[in-house]
Amino acid sequence: MNLTQKILKVNSEICSSEIDEKRLPDILPALEISFALLMPQSQLPIEISEKSFMSVLPELLEGNLVAIIPAYPKLNFSHSIYKNSRVGCLGKINDIQYNDNNVRLLIHGVCRFDVIEELSGGKNLLPRVRVLYDKYISDLNAPNENWDCSKLLSVLNNYFKKFSIERDWNTIKDTPANVLVSAITMAFPFHPIEKQALLETVSLDERSEMITKIIEMNSFSRSLEPVNTIN
Repeated sequence: MNLTQKILKVNSEICSSEIDEKRLPDILPALEISFALLMPQSQLPIEISEKSFMSVLPELLEGNLVAIIPAYPKLNFSHSIYKNSRVGCLGKINDIQYNDNNVRLLIHGVCRFDVIEELSGGKNLLPRVRVLYDKYISDLNAPNENWDCSKLLSVLNNYFKKFSIERDWNTIKDTPANVLVSAITMAFPFHPIEKQALLETVSLDERSEMITKIIEMNSFSRSLEPVNTIN
């Protein structure tokens, strides 16, 4: 079976059904991604080499689920957040495409978790982690339709106008609150410490408030480089 056939096989086995609380696996193959994170209800594209893809293919076929854990390097100052991130997000592989000797995985965020144990990989090439979802199980719930995101939208609009950033404002306003907040967390070039804090913030209200304050502060100092889109 060639690579194209294998990718077609993987895509044909990807289940489109939603994952409920009872189907959340407690042991997962893990991918550590530097300077990137996956949030619930968002999509994260990941490119890996053809060779790497073929080596981990059997593990990726195990339910098409993977633990995405952000990994930041140690810096010159002591801060535990850079040493070992203990919060990640369960990702469901929604699509696999082949392009120029690389394989592109599109991973959909399902629910965040705490890493409670790192397991021996044994014969598996990907590390394994045991995870606990209890703190973040609300990620599976539909957002409150009456949730007020007017302040966040106002700050976003001012930011886009200030830096002359093109945007589809109607689409942004119509985006569900939880999807919008997750997308901003992933797409904006926040400092790694800020991203990690947002990843660990349980409440949607708290996360939205934190994002609003970060954008307000950085709009004045321009320590946030302008972004082009929110996917």
